[in-house]
Amino acid sequence: GAHPGGREKNDVDGMGDGEVTYRPFRGEEDDLERVVELIREELSEPYSIFTYRYFVGQWPQACHFACVDGKEVGVIVCKMDAHRIYKRGYIAMLVVQKKHRHLGLGTGLVRSAIQVMRQERCEEVALEAEVTNDGALRLYEKLGFIRDKRLHRYYLHGADAFRLKLLLPEIVPSVDDTSKHVDENGMGTTRDERTKTDERGNAVADAASALDKLRVHA
Repeated sequence: GAHPGGREKNDVDGMGDGEVTYRPFRGEEDDLERVVELIREELSEPYSIFTYRYFVGQWPQACHFACVDGKEVGVIVCKMDAHRIYKRGYIAMLVVQKKHRHLGLGTGLVRSAIQVMRQERCEEVALEAEVTNDGALRLYEKLGFIRDKRLHRYYLHGADAFRLKLLLPEIVPSVDDTSKHVDENGMGTTRDERTKTDERGNAVADAASALDKLRVHA
């Protein structure tokens, strides 16, 4: 369904108004259950528990809740890993309960995720959104995302998707990042980045085919 892209579209209807807060995933089983509940309420394509554990197990810092009066009403689930020669953030799932969609929570969740990705030195953020999901497309494009390509019959029910991307400005390396390596293409990587890329390369590749049908509902 459509999701207004910000507070300026606050259609006060007596539902869902209250104190808005955001919090990170805490690694507790209750939090995982809440992630599953929120996403299954809103998404038409179900995921197994292993899909949720894949994301929150490896990238808990990239999972955030939006709360109204202390109750979780929205969630964003992301990952961050090596993509070609750079690090990329990926928004896998974004859900806000229908009655709270006039509060700009989707925008707040995406901003929270982007902040984490900047801190983790991602160079871009990517996601897929259904071509008919005007609310989600409007939300992301207001935040600076551009349409990179159209993916035909991307979803299980046959609909097309747009891949959206946001380029992140370069972050100045920290002073303790002394193990810089320059390969034959002139691209710099740290020893830690090379090790992580080597160790996770095969695992990420194996997971990619199983995860390429992920939907984003905003």
